Amino acid sequence: MSRGLFSALAFLRVGYALCGPPGNGKIVVENSAIGIEVDLDHGCSLSGAYAMGDPAKTNLINTHDLGRYVQVSYYSGPDSYGSCTFREQPWPWNPIGAGDRFGNAAQIVSSSKSESSARCTMRPIQWACNNVLCDCTVDISYTLDENAVKAMVTLHMDRSDKTAYPKRDQELPAVYTNGPFYRLVGYTGSSPCTGDVNVKEWNAGFDNTKPFPWIPGSVEGQTEPVLSLLDKNGFGLGVYSSVMDHFIAGFSGQKGSGGTKDENTGYIAPVAQVALAWNETYTYDFALILGNLSDIRSKGCQLAIADGAIFQNMSYAKAVV
Repeated sequence: MSRGLFSALAFLRVGYALCGPPGNGKIVVENSAIGIEVDLDHGCSLSGAYAMGDPAKTNLINTHDLGRYVQVSYYSGPDSYGSCTFREQPWPWNPIGAGDRFGNAAQIVSSSKSESSARCTMRPIQWACNNVLCDCTVDISYTLDENAVKAMVTLHMDRSDKTAYPKRDQELPAVYTNGPFYRLVGYTGSSPCTGDVNVKEWNAGFDNTKPFPWIPGSVEGQTEPVLSLLDKNGFGLGVYSSVMDHFIAGFSGQKGSGGTKDENTGYIAPVAQVALAWNETYTYDFALILGNLSDIRSKGCQLAIADGAIFQNMSYAKAVV
């Protein structure tokens, strides 16, 4: 991991219960399986995801502070950007999707909705600075596909600082779930996308005494392109990516309890090292998949086959579950 991402993730999304001003509201999109809420007051970040089979439409996504949600988060130099600090540390260039640590929201440029999708163009905001918008824009589209929401994200850089900074770990994206979804589960075996039931469960946690406090942090040995946070009954949310190098993940707070505005939270991010040039156009895709573990894994493998994705040197051109 790069120094920038290790530092940022250590504290960015734990303990700052801040809210931006009201404004544009939310776009809600539903199909027969799932529904999502796209928060136009906070940079087109996802503030809600729920199963339609649940009469209460229980939200799986945590929005305790503006560093959570499901949102874009980019990293580049310099190590100290604009003399902005967080917890008395110099902070790098780090625009995110929902809002900064002072409660200022990212900016929506435009938004639209169709029957099964939502689209936005937005300007991210520098996490550690006070109301400093990024000299960049991001196009985001969300499209429902059975029990998944597929997202396409494109960053358009137009940075006045034209320094060529080195690669940094990028969160593609950052995903935060509520406290009941604490079981971190994935597949590490030699027969990915065949329905092999021998999955691995990590003891997710958070240790603030460590430089990188999320536990396990880097998730080793994943051979399927989806990692899940589940409740005690095995229902939850999986995160799929076709472009990551690996996942990072953990859990902060009391496992098994808490709602959308509570501190308890699970965390997953697909990660890839990318150097963002001053005029970069950088696109990635991801998907959130709701359901039981077998449904999540099956859908993740279907998406990987459709994308022609390769993860950890293993091809997914195989029969799905």
